[in-house]
Amino acid sequence: FEITSPTVESVRSRFQELYGMDAEFPVIQTEYGNLAVSTVQMDPLVYAAFAMKGAEIMLRTSTLFSREDVICTAMTNQMYSAMSNIPYPKLPKYGGHSMIVGPDGAVLEELDSDSDEGYVLADIPIREFRRNRKIPQYALSLTRELFAHYKEEIPSDYYADTPAEELPQNGAEMKTFLDRRSRWIEDAESNVPELPAAPQRKRVRLR
Repeated sequence: FEITSPTVESVRSRFQELYGMDAEFPVIQTEYGNLAVSTVQMDPLVYAAFAMKGAEIMLRTSTLFSREDVICTAMTNQMYSAMSNIPYPKLPKYGGHSMIVGPDGAVLEELDSDSDEGYVLADIPIREFRRNRKIPQYALSLTRELFAHYKEEIPSDYYADTPAEELPQNGAEMKTFLDRRSRWIEDAESNVPELPAAPQRKRVRLR
C-alpha cells in the first residue's frame, strides 16, 4: 500500500477557500487547444467533468496505466488524450507504451517499449476538431437520483484536520489511516447480521 500525497479531495474545504471551486478542474486555454492535466486513473466522472469544462486535450501522467482506460476516456468525452507513463518491464501490460489517442479512440502514436524511455509526436488539427465536435451527452436526469444515494468510501478533507505528527509514514500506516476513515468498512461492520447460535449436537454411541 502506497502513501497517498495530498490531493484536492483530501483538503477540499481549504482548497476551495484559497482558490475557489472553479480551480478544482482547471482548463487552460491556449493557441494549441484547451488543455487539462490529471494523474487520475480509471475514474470516468473526473474526465467527464473536465470535458464539461471545455477540455479538448487531456494530458495524463501515470506510474503504470491501463491502455483501455485512456482509449475509452478519449472516446467517451470526445477529446484528445496523451498519456505519459514510466518504463516498467516487470509489468509489460501496464508499463511504458506512452501514447496519444484521438477523440474517436484511434491510437495516433504509441511508444513501442515497456522498458525504454522515449517520446511520441502527433499532429492535432484543432480547428477541424472544433468544427465537428459536440458536447458529450451524459444521462444526468436519468442517473442523478441514483448517484445522490452513493456514499464515497473516504470522505473529503481526510487530511485537513490531521496533525503533522499523525500523518502516515509508510504503506502500512496509510492503510490503517484510510481504513479508520472508510465509511464502507464502517457500514459493512455495522450491518453484519447476528448469526443464530449453532445447535448443540448430541453424541450417539453406535453398537
